[in-house]
Amino acid sequence: VLSAPGYSDADLSLTSLYDEVHKLMSRQYCRRLGRDLRVLSDDAAMGLSGRVAAMLCEIGWRGMQAGVVMMSGVDIASWLGAAGLYGDCVSVWSELREFGMLVQADGDVNDPLSCNYHFLHLTLQEYYGGKRVAASLSGVNALSAGDGEWLLLNKYGMRLEVMWWFAGGLIGEAVVGSGDRRGLDGLL
Repeated sequence: VLSAPGYSDADLSLTSLYDEVHKLMSRQYCRRLGRDLRVLSDDAAMGLSGRVAAMLCEIGWRGMQAGVVMMSGVDIASWLGAAGLYGDCVSVWSELREFGMLVQADGDVNDPLSCNYHFLHLTLQEYYGGKRVAASLSGVNALSAGDGEWLLLNKYGMRLEVMWWFAGGLIGEAVVGSGDRRGLDGLL
């Protein structure tokens, strides 16, 4: 990401670096789907990968909430089902595998529910969890009452610290870009 033209490490925060990694992975996902990257804008790539991003945000958030790095296929399917993101079983696991942020740790690829999964790196789980929290605090995708209560009770937990950094960075970027303070007020 940092070697791409137009980027300087002085210009990137941790959050914007991970945003760029997500954007890069979105473009690679679109390439694997057979899209011509020469004519595909970043916004179009992000749109085409939006469902996978929503799934990763839910998985990241639920994994952070459960305090786990290794997540079972059954748990992931349950979390995505509760969020209304688990449609066709085959396409869900295929999309997650093609995007490349979630790694199958064991089991049979033909039976995804019997497998365990983890993000490529813990900070990616924290980033996607932070995206989910930021969306909630910005009023885009509300957490359930139980999740909101859990977040309030656990907001100072050390294992959530990096997730909060990402949530704050994402909300800050949105406020600077749009002037909309809703998420910032929710964070404060």
